[in-house]
Amino acid sequence: MNTKKRLLIALLLTAVFSMAWSMPASAALGLVYEAPEGTPVIDGEMEAMWDNAPWTDVTIIYDGGENPDNVAMRVKIMWDVDTAYFYVEVTDPAFNPNGERTNAVEIYFDELKCFEDGYRADDRQAVILADGQVLEESGPTDDEGNDIARSSLTTAAAKNTDKGYNIEAALKFDKIKGAIGTELGLEFMYNDCDADDAFLTALRWNVDTPNGDTAPWMGTTYFGLLRLVAGPEPEPEPEPEPEAPAPEAPAPDEPAEAPPATEAAPAPSAPKVGDTTIMFFGSLITLGAAILVLRKKVNVNK
Repeated sequence: MNTKKRLLIALLLTAVFSMAWSMPASAALGLVYEAPEGTPVIDGEMEAMWDNAPWTDVTIIYDGGENPDNVAMRVKIMWDVDTAYFYVEVTDPAFNPNGERTNAVEIYFDELKCFEDGYRADDRQAVILADGQVLEESGPTDDEGNDIARSSLTTAAAKNTDKGYNIEAALKFDKIKGAIGTELGLEFMYNDCDADDAFLTALRWNVDTPNGDTAPWMGTTYFGLLRLVAGPEPEPEPEPEPEAPAPEAPAPDEPAEAPPATEAAPAPSAPKVGDTTIMFFGSLITLGAAILVLRKKVNVNK
């Protein structure tokens, strides 16, 4: 192999190793949450439509250490054209609702799905305290120097439970409109403090800082993915039952047929005048003949 070929191969290998070295190594879980369409009321109560959204657990301990309070957090998400909605269930038996930044739920957005170091105008970090208060400032700023809390776009309500508290929140979209198939960068974090407001630990969703990922408050590089999907098909309305036909009115009684008229027997006809006269004279003739016969018999006997 001549010197030129060896030099070319060496340059190619150097370029490959340089590219590999410059690419960020990610230990993120690659989580994807598919949120169904729906518009809940933000009051801290879990209404029936939240059953359409699955739970996702926030479990990664930020430093790979202990979880002294055994805190836990899980989340449901829905959306409509203007807003993403979150229902957060926190298990924390010792939360302090009066701390300045204690027991905070953090929701991160990367609306344009840039996945990069630092923050841009489409990124957000909403910080919600245990009483439902939304912090006006979260700390990090975007490339224009604006705090990424963008608190005017977030509303929330809280409800205490026997094992911690729940947060229901609405985060309005700023750079996009919600539509089926839209994808955004997404991350969650839970800050746990003790009763004296001293930090204990933090839980994360997709960003795996114990294994090398940069923290979510430093940029969107290792965020997971939020995908907007259709809501469930509405159940068809039951077809109305056909109306029963109206009962037929009874037919009017038909008049009974009159029995056939009985023909009266013909009255005996009265003898006519002519017939009577003939009968009278016939009788006289018969009588006369009888007298003559009788006289003849008398004369013979004499």
